[in-house]
Amino acid sequence: MATKTSLPQSFTLADLTGRQTLVTGGGRGIGLAIARRLIAGGARVAIADVDFDGARAAAKELGHGTIALRCDVRSSADVDAAVAAAVAEFGGLDGLVNNAGIEIAKPITELSEDEFTRVFDINVTGTFRCTKAAIPAIAWAAIERLWRLEGRGHPLHRVGCVRATEPGHPRQRRVPRHHRHGDGPSSRCTHRRDRSDVLR
Repeated sequence: MATKTSLPQSFTLADLTGRQTLVTGGGRGIGLAIARRLIAGGARVAIADVDFDGARAAAKELGHGTIALRCDVRSSADVDAAVAAAVAEFGGLDGLVNNAGIEIAKPITELSEDEFTRVFDINVTGTFRCTKAAIPAIAWAAIERLWRLEGRGHPLHRVGCVRATEPGHPRQRRVPRHHRHGDGPSSRCTHRRDRSDVLR
């Protein structure tokens, strides 16, 4: 006979200090609770919500550098702009919470095709849009952490050096001799920290 077990009442928060996360639909309800939990762990949060007033109120309530962004996940332009704004504000992005979603409480026999399409566009395709937009920035943040853990310096230094060897590269510039890796065009290198490429 199976015995009933109780779930633990408390959980240890992960240390999220220095991490940046975008939460869609974070202006209220579950999204707001998730944002609050992330902040309690030390993360900075960007709340993206179609209700911008609600997002601003939530950001003000949460504090700790939380920012509010207007974003309708049905719009790729809105999603791209929200991700770009979060990256610009935080200097990067470590995580995404796809919380935005709706429910139309009707029996399927009474649900119109337009209503079903709206639910699917927000709950499913909206998740796809947000994930597609955020993955490059999140992946780049993971690469940076990996390089720092290995003590190999900043990855942009090497990536920039490789790209700057291309003839006519717009970001070529001369660097001090002790930073050069050789003579001629290959010694031209960019060390500028520019995250914009990850969003292109």
